[in-house]
Amino acid sequence: MLIRQKPEIRLRYWLVGWLLVLVHAGIFMLQSLILVLLEERVSQANHLAAHDELTGLPNRRLYAERFEEVLSRASRDGCGFGFLVIDLDRFKLVNDTFGH
Repeated sequence: MLIRQKPEIRLRYWLVGWLLVLVHAGIFMLQSLILVLLEERVSQANHLAAHDELTGLPNRRLYAERFEEVLSRASRDGCGFGFLVIDLDRFKLVNDTFGH
C-alpha cells in the first residue's frame, strides 16, 4: 500500500535534506579554511624562528641547521665545501640604534 504525502511535507523534507547538505558543505569549507590559516601561521612562526626580525636575514639557528646539512652531505658524498665568514666592524652601533 502506497502512502501519499502532502506536497508541503515532501517539500519540507526536501528542504531539510538540502539544508543538511549545505550545512555539511559549510562545515567542510570552514575546516579547510582553518587548516589553511593554521598552515600559514606555522610557516610564519618557522620563518620568524629562523630569521632576524630587524633585517630578515637568516639567524644563528638557521645557519647551524644549514651548516650541519652541508657538513653531513659533504661527509656522506666525500666532497668538500666552502665556508665564508664576514665580520662587520662597529655593528654594535647599528644594533644599539635599531634594536637587537
